[in-house]
Amino acid sequence: MFGRADYSKNPNVLVVDDEGPVLRAMARDLRILGYHAVTSSSSDVALAMLRMRGFDAVVADLNLPLGDGGLFVEHAVRSRPGVPVVVVTGEARSREVSQKLGCVPVEAIVHKPYRRAVLGGAVEAAVTRERTGEHLLRDPSSRTLAERVVSELKLSGCEDEHTLRRLCHWTQLLASEAGLRDEAIEQCALGALMHDVGMLGVPRSIREKRGPVGELAWTQIRSHPSYGRELLASIPSVLGATDIIYCHHERWDGKGYPRGLAGEEIPIEARIFAVVDAFDAMTRATPYREAMSVSATIDELKEQKERSYDPEVVDMLIRCTEQDDWLDYQDTEPRQPSIKDEPEQALH
Repeated sequence: MFGRADYSKNPNVLVVDDEGPVLRAMARDLRILGYHAVTSSSSDVALAMLRMRGFDAVVADLNLPLGDGGLFVEHAVRSRPGVPVVVVTGEARSREVSQKLGCVPVEAIVHKPYRRAVLGGAVEAAVTRERTGEHLLRDPSSRTLAERVVSELKLSGCEDEHTLRRLCHWTQLLASEAGLRDEAIEQCALGALMHDVGMLGVPRSIREKRGPVGELAWTQIRSHPSYGRELLASIPSVLGATDIIYCHHERWDGKGYPRGLAGEEIPIEARIFAVVDAFDAMTRATPYREAMSVSATIDELKEQKERSYDPEVVDMLIRCTEQDDWLDYQDTEPRQPSIKDEPEQALH
């Protein structure tokens, strides 16, 4: 077997390729060599992963484009200059590879079809160099990760920080009312903060569009729960939070997405957050409608019982709204405009 340095912890390698068989083969080979391979077939999702998570190296196809233009490799190097990138390419001529890379500094170039030893040697060299500096946080705590996500969502215009923290507070209150254990309540809080992390995998040109969008764009927007789960895959400390991230657009009647779960098939954490998110959305103004009063919002939630929302969770929220601790977080500021607020293309 190909030898490699003995690290106390398996190095994390992000593997990106839009060809499924090649992606799976590279990940398999790296795992055989002792690396922890995290995969993505979406360059936009992979770039968001790279910004939020600690990786020792990146292995990526040369020709991967981003949704907003440009090559993934170039943006990856600019986004996290301390993380070495190994480029894998089917281009036979070095001249063409050099022209595409331009001045982008990469660790190594591996040609397809590759040999496991060659790929492993390139990754080992990259990891050895990167670990000499030891400057990245590789195993962030769940709270540190959540703060990174909040920062990315704010900078990308997906959500404002105050809204995320209010949703977090209300979700904790409702989870406590539901009798969840402390560990589960903490995961609910993390899930509320990171619920729309998958929007980072949607091209910015789609996220920032105002007015009606095409069916292809809506397909990508509706994929954001799946993108979110992929972004946080294989991080045990936020496993419970991913239930909210992946399932917060499911509906009690089974007409939600991405899986069409119904009733108690939907994780309780996601059922709790869905009601909190709906309450927040209704009670705040957007550029497209005025805010509803708390009483009108409660009437609407009652109307949607057993269709959109878990009836018991709605009843629990109604009890919570009578508490001072809930109303202290009530906000009269307008919601930040979002593609998901478009009335003609409602996601629910």
